[in-house]
Amino acid sequence: EKDLVEVRVLGKKSYSGYYKNIDKLISDIERFDNDPDEQIYYTLNYVNDGCYGRAQNEKLVMSPKSTTNDSDIIGRKFVLIDLDPKRTSNVNSSDEELYLARKKAADIYKFLLDNGFNEPIVCCSGNGIHLNIPCRIGVSEETDNLIKRFLLALSMLFSDDKVEVDEKVYNRARISKLYGTTAKKGANIPSRPYRMSKILKYPDEIKPVNIEYFKKIADMYPEDEIKPSSTNNYSKEKFDLVSFLNKHSINYKVESIAGGHKYVLDHCVFNPDHRKKDAVIFQRDNGAISYVCM
Repeated sequence: EKDLVEVRVLGKKSYSGYYKNIDKLISDIERFDNDPDEQIYYTLNYVNDGCYGRAQNEKLVMSPKSTTNDSDIIGRKFVLIDLDPKRTSNVNSSDEELYLARKKAADIYKFLLDNGFNEPIVCCSGNGIHLNIPCRIGVSEETDNLIKRFLLALSMLFSDDKVEVDEKVYNRARISKLYGTTAKKGANIPSRPYRMSKILKYPDEIKPVNIEYFKKIADMYPEDEIKPSSTNNYSKEKFDLVSFLNKHSINYKVESIAGGHKYVLDHCVFNPDHRKKDAVIFQRDNGAISYVCM
C-alpha cells in the first residue's frame, strides 16, 4: 500500500489534500505552482492512515478544518537538516547565498558520513539546502527530544554568520518544500530569482540510519542543566570559561549562537596536530559545557 502524504498550499489562501495517488497529486498542484502568492509543501513523515478519511481525500480543499499535527504522525521517515542562508526576511536567496548554503551542506554531509551515517538525500529548497536523513524512528516525547538535541548540536557545530542550521524543524508533523515546485519569496528579480526546488543527490540505496547515530551527535550538545559532580567540586555555579582559556593561553575565537557561545580553538587541546580550527567548546547560557574535536 502506498504511503499517505498531505500536500499543503500556503499563501494568500491555504489548501490541503491527502493523497496516495501521485498522478492525481501532481495534477492538482500544477495550477498553484505558477501563482506567485502560493508555496507548496508536503509532510515528511508517516501519516496515520485515518487522515485519508478527512474531507480533503485525493483533492485540495481550501481552509480545511484539519491538517496533519504531531499526534497524526505514526513514525519518522526522515530527519530534515535545513540549511538556510541568513538574509533579509521574505526575499529569495542570491546565487552567492545559495552557494554558501551548499558549501555548508557539504561540510555537514562529510561530518555525518565520518560519524557512521548512511548517505542522506540532498535537495535544494530553492533558497537553501536540505539534507533528508532516512530513518525509522518511533514517535515519543523521548525521540522528539532526541531529534531536537541532534539539530541543536549540528547548529552549535556548523551555524555561523552566513548560514544557519534551522533548529526548529524537529517536530513530527514538519512540512517541507515539495521538490519540483517553485520557491517564491518576494519579487522575482535577477539578483534574487524564483528557483525550482529539486533533488540534487540521491543515493543508490536508501538505508535508514540507526537511532544510535543520532544519539551520538545529540550527546555533543551540553546538558540542559549543570549537574554537580566531582569534576566541578559538586558546584552549581557557572564555570568562568573565558578566564580559564586565558589563564592557560588557549587561543580562541568566540561566536554567539542561539542559547550560548561557541569558542573555536586554534587546535585540539588533546592533540596539537589537529590544527584545522575544528576543535570547539560550547557553553550554554545556563553554564553547561561540552567539547568537540571534529
